[in-house]
Amino acid sequence: MRRFFVSFLLLALATLSYSQTAVSPITTSSSAKVTFGWDKATGTPVYFEILYSTIASDLPSGTTVPSSGIWGAGYSTNTPSATRGWLNYGGSMTPAGTSPHFSYDLNALKSVLFPVGATVYWKVKQYTSGVWGNWSTVASFTTGTPTITAPASAQDPGSISVVWNAYGQTPTKVYLSEDGTTYDAGVTATTTPTSVTLPAGAARTGAKLQLGYGSPEVKVTSGVFTINASTAIVTSPGSVAPGATPSIAWNSYGVTVNKIKFSTDGTAGQAATWSDLTTLTGTSGSTQVTIPAGNGYSTCSIGIFNDNTMVAQTAAFTVSQSTPFVTSPGNVAPGATPSIVWNSYGVTVTAMKFTTDGSVGSPTWSNSTDITGLTSPQSFTIPAGNGYSTCAIGIFDGNGTLVAQTAAFTVSQSTAFVTSPGSVAPGATPSIAWNSYGATVNKIKFSTDGTDGQSATWSDLTTLTGTS
Repeated sequence: MRRFFVSFLLLALATLSYSQTAVSPITTSSSAKVTFGWDKATGTPVYFEILYSTIASDLPSGTTVPSSGIWGAGYSTNTPSATRGWLNYGGSMTPAGTSPHFSYDLNALKSVLFPVGATVYWKVKQYTSGVWGNWSTVASFTTGTPTITAPASAQDPGSISVVWNAYGQTPTKVYLSEDGTTYDAGVTATTTPTSVTLPAGAARTGAKLQLGYGSPEVKVTSGVFTINASTAIVTSPGSVAPGATPSIAWNSYGVTVNKIKFSTDGTAGQAATWSDLTTLTGTSGSTQVTIPAGNGYSTCSIGIFNDNTMVAQTAAFTVSQSTPFVTSPGNVAPGATPSIVWNSYGVTVTAMKFTTDGSVGSPTWSNSTDITGLTSPQSFTIPAGNGYSTCAIGIFDGNGTLVAQTAAFTVSQSTAFVTSPGSVAPGATPSIAWNSYGATVNKIKFSTDGTDGQSATWSDLTTLTGTS
């Protein structure tokens, strides 16, 4: 609330009348909520009268009493308005301390609020020792138009302080438009500055602010300012296992991106070595990716790219240690060729082997099958045998070191056999194939009643060595 000061001097004359000389008013603002201010004249004032009008010629001069036409019968019947008023100020008029300054708060005492841009003229006179002095010289002021100030420089998304001046009008809200055309619902404007939140997004060069005031509401608009683009983001999946398929949220805030990539040295920024995970479309979204296999990394990162230019990347996260494995073929028969699935997670393997004591921990391995590269699955031939319940298949590196092995599985019992020579003549010498599958044999015999099995009568043909 501002004051407008008019000083005047009440000079005593022989006739006991007073004349007043107005001192130039000091105008410090243009508030619509006006407080008239002045310095008293000589003597102890009993009353003051104030006249104000938006028309200068309405004000009288000298000691003239205002005409009743526009002013009414007197201050007691006059209702002050935003165009003119006749005020009487008396009674408890003690200024602060010994100050000669007096003031009258028109808005507080009479609820008068001047409109925007109104020029108001006013005079005051003093009543002392039973005599009214002359009206002061005229003073005037013009009410200001509310303003709201745009930031002087480009602003990052987030909270900013907005400065405005309502010049005595009643403020309502501060509104934001990101494009200078469409405004939001606004925030309550109680005191200046008012906090306004600039939304995240791409760069916006045509942003504006508005200050609402009065009822019905009137709005004034600021100049144009820029809201900077938000910093592109990619959310970290946190610690994950190889092969995990986390959903990665990202937002490039208007920057064109078309790839999402993975790095195991992600803290190095642009210096990181990146491998493609998948393609992207748009400027924001949530994308499922598959974490590559690996033997454990503590500085992994996922980044979004415009071709090969990184736009943003996650903070470093951990891919947990991978454990090489070989899947068991389950219970199989001798000679079977199951497809064996395995993964060495980066360890170079060169061979796949078989053992019949796979549960021992330090088994004896045999029947090696060469492996080239890291291809899985791998076909493997189960050796013939007479049945084993603790078999295992293992993968080995170039130094012959076991990388991983299956859980124990069973190779079913093999049935010993001897091939028939078919119909032959006496004295023929056919070749007889046989396999005992581990059983000890040392003779081959002949029987003429072979259908009886063990009850047959056998005669020696020759001796045997080995198991097949």
